[in-house]
Amino acid sequence: VAAVRHRHPALRYGSRRPLVAEGNRLAFVRAHLGDRVLAVWNRGKSQTEFSLEVAPEMTDGPYIDALSGQEIEVKEGKVSFKMSPTRSALFVAKES
Repeated sequence: VAAVRHRHPALRYGSRRPLVAEGNRLAFVRAHLGDRVLAVWNRGKSQTEFSLEVAPEMTDGPYIDALSGQEIEVKEGKVSFKMSPTRSALFVAKES
């Protein structure tokens, strides 16, 4: 996690906009200059689905979890994905 934080200034200096904070689900997007990170947690004991509006911070395209390698796609400013229990993710723009 420290290496991801070092590579992405949005995690150190960026603005933070909460997207969801209910029950065992937490998500926010951080932005700093051109860097964007979607941080997500499932603290529950069962799989859960996230459907989030991440625009204007995150543009359409592929993103990858810097921790697990899971890939998601932002389309029309929205993203939907499932997350395993007791997991977290830090989605960053996928490099071409």
